[in-house]
Amino acid sequence: SMLEKAPAVDDGSNRYKEVIAEFKFVRALIHFETCRYYGPLPGTLGHGNIKADALGVRITKEVPDNIRKSFYRDKVSDVYDFIISEMENNVNALPKTKKPGYFNYYAGKALMARVYLYHEDWDKALACAEEVIKNGGYELYERNGYEEAWKAANTSESIFEIPSSEFDNEDWSSLGYYADSAGYAAVTATLDFVNLMQADPDDIRFTLLVYDHKFKVYRPMGKYPGREGNKKICNAKVLRLSEMYLIAAEALFKKPVPDIAGAGKYLSDLREKRSLKDSRKYDSHITMADILYERRVELFCESHRCWDVWRNLGTVVRWTTPDEKDEKGHYASLGQIKFDNYKAIWPLSIEEIDLMAPEDRVKQQNPGY
Repeated sequence: SMLEKAPAVDDGSNRYKEVIAEFKFVRALIHFETCRYYGPLPGTLGHGNIKADALGVRITKEVPDNIRKSFYRDKVSDVYDFIISEMENNVNALPKTKKPGYFNYYAGKALMARVYLYHEDWDKALACAEEVIKNGGYELYERNGYEEAWKAANTSESIFEIPSSEFDNEDWSSLGYYADSAGYAAVTATLDFVNLMQADPDDIRFTLLVYDHKFKVYRPMGKYPGREGNKKICNAKVLRLSEMYLIAAEALFKKPVPDIAGAGKYLSDLREKRSLKDSRKYDSHITMADILYERRVELFCESHRCWDVWRNLGTVVRWTTPDEKDEKGHYASLGQIKFDNYKAIWPLSIEEIDLMAPEDRVKQQNPGY
């Protein structure tokens, strides 16, 4: 791997250290994302049907000497220990200057805030989020610039995004093409989410939903509109300042000695940039449901919602009765997905299982498959 061969070109410079730190943060991000798909979340370990020693993904520090070993997995707890260690040991080597498409110090701190939140290290999550908010030099989108911000790259809230261009993009698999009614039209707002929109029409975030007259549904085309008239040129905004406000609010709310007023202020500071309706309502009262609501409407279609529900030991509810299923237009057969439902975690493919020793296949595969 690149990291294994890197010492051969170590010139002792700060830039060399910065590049190594950047790659280790990318590696940490990959471990975090894949572990969300192939293993339970840290806060669910030992709850319900989830074992305390449940497996996640393989900790990949080096290229294995045997290809079969690359598919053997480590415990979720060990994977998160590795991710956190990688970040803590390398964050101070990251540069503080902003360079689009690269991890800088504040992008590192933002990722650490997210991982600490999942790991339920509330004080550390708060400290990292606040450092980004106070010192990172990023600014929340204003109401009058919210829609336009999604049409541009590297805007005021963007901490880390994956760049795309006319010559380097995901082509037909781009976010814009998946969301667009003239593309794959693969993303649709649920009836429940449309009801949220109709209950707060002054919230600028809902303007990113565009009505598809052909299929009579709303699609998030405003969140992934593409650039330069091309739906394929669409950066994925991986880390945004809004999320840091949401993390800070949740961490303050969940601390052993909660700071309810502090949590409410962060949530109101975000909301007043988004909605004219009760824009500072959280100053006087806040619940965990309020935090989850704001995360739902701020971060929709950014890969957060189901894990937000599950890490709080909740249930993703699509429908509860056959009539409700028909009314909401759901095709999925599973109406409620509890945090410990085995289908909340992906299975290992048969190609990977077949590479393992027969006696290891059952215990390496995720339960239920």
